[in-house]
Amino acid sequence: MARFVLIAFLGLAAEKSISGELEPQALSNRLTKAEPVEHLPDHVQTPEGELSFFADYNDGSRVVLYLVNRTARRIGFFAQDSDPFVKLEALDPSGEWERAQKHRSSSCGNSIMFMPSLRPGEFFRFLGYSPGDGEPRTVRYRVFHDTAFLLNDDTPADQVFFREDREAIPLNLLSNAGAGRVRAADIEEARRDTLAIPFGSFATIRDFALGTARGDFDGFFRPNAIEALGRFPTDESLALLRGFLSDNDFQTSGAAMRALAKMALKHEPAEKFYQELLGGDDAHLQASAILAMDGRPLTDETIRFAKEQLTHDDLHVRAAAMSILGRQCKRDAEMKAFINSLYDDPDPKIQSVFEIVLFPTCINYQERGRKDKSPTAPAP
Repeated sequence: MARFVLIAFLGLAAEKSISGELEPQALSNRLTKAEPVEHLPDHVQTPEGELSFFADYNDGSRVVLYLVNRTARRIGFFAQDSDPFVKLEALDPSGEWERAQKHRSSSCGNSIMFMPSLRPGEFFRFLGYSPGDGEPRTVRYRVFHDTAFLLNDDTPADQVFFREDREAIPLNLLSNAGAGRVRAADIEEARRDTLAIPFGSFATIRDFALGTARGDFDGFFRPNAIEALGRFPTDESLALLRGFLSDNDFQTSGAAMRALAKMALKHEPAEKFYQELLGGDDAHLQASAILAMDGRPLTDETIRFAKEQLTHDDLHVRAAAMSILGRQCKRDAEMKAFINSLYDDPDPKIQSVFEIVLFPTCINYQERGRKDKSPTAPAP
């Protein structure tokens, strides 16, 4: 697979375009019309075989960004109103990068249903945020999304968002550093917007999770911040999650378990603790730990463990295990056949699971000539 890197050079706005002179009125911070790479200004150098992001600036009054696809595949990007979540970052005195541009979320789902894409040999040209005043800082640009998609060349642009055949690829695009200016108010607002939870610092997420701070946006949900602690594989994060696991609110404890399951993959003490919960005597925590497996790679060992729990004494543990197995039905014919074989199992423990768990993609009800046992099934 071609490497996906971000290359940035901060300089003066491009002097030439397709017709020779760059038309300022034609530029915005949105991805609009894709252009062939033959129309790139001569000074915009991007490597073959790579997805590149070139930022051209000089005095910081305007930064022109070039997102260039020189790979062999068409690539689609998450965006909001054609904005690909590109934000300005600044280096703080401690040597850490912090976002210096607030994200203004849309409350309309239609804003994210258009996914701009680049075919091989195409590029987007758009503006980056560059305040003319503020504190001089070392800056860079970052795409605040960790996923892009490989697409078929014949997929219509207005159908990209809905296609199930798109192939997700990791995206981690960062520019090089350059001189710029940032506003303190922008940095402060960025610490409390909708991007703060998926991309904020540990201190920000910790305060959200503890309830000592909250996001400045509609729909702020504290359990989301608790789950985001899983991004930080540290002893401090583990200690916080241990405390949240004992919370009586199932949304809080569930978020903590999902965070624990993810961070445990990179933190040995957390993995040891998580494995203890999977095999422990507390059925409530065990069921929650099993459900959290969905956020981890489902290995043969994981599936074997889930199958073993189908005869557990506690119904919640059995149902959690069946739920994990059931999520494999669409992509695993053997798993679908296995669950179908359990449908006629005489063991009452197995049968009880089918009374509370519905698998519309797993059970071949019509082929078997039997009706769905679920209470939610339509009346005959």
